[in-house]
Amino acid sequence: MNKGMIFLAVSIILFISIGLATGKINQAIDKFISILTNIVLVLMLIWVIMVLTDYFITPKEMAKFMENNKGVKGWVIAVIAGLVSVGAIYLWYPMLSKMKKQGITNDIITIFLYNRAIKLQLLPMMLYYFGLMYTIILTIVMIIMSVANGIIVKKLLDSSQ
Repeated sequence: MNKGMIFLAVSIILFISIGLATGKINQAIDKFISILTNIVLVLMLIWVIMVLTDYFITPKEMAKFMENNKGVKGWVIAVIAGLVSVGAIYLWYPMLSKMKKQGITNDIITIFLYNRAIKLQLLPMMLYYFGLMYTIILTIVMIIMSVANGIIVKKLLDSSQ
């Protein structure tokens, strides 16, 4: 048995022991079930959106599309590509590096990476917890700031070369 499994087992035993000793375990289970029943439909919707996005939009297709556009059009494409991109961020680094060598600019890469923080598949959850106005305002501000950061990064890196 490796150290990670031992740590997990000890943690579970401690949580259960403390829960039983304090009599809070039933409250915790009831609260968990209550939260789960409230969000199960939203979680299923998120799962469907993730599966569809992953099936219809591949990283290579997005990379090919982003390489051919620069300026404001490139920014819009980078925003959209960042919004719809899925998967672990470290999987994108080699592709973005290759795209950089092929001429994609630093502002496009920055905007793309910044907009990965906005997860379309998680917007239903954000709407559920924070409401429509908060979700809209936060999303718009993040998109605007991604372009601002892209411009700043491009200027800083262009002036240092």
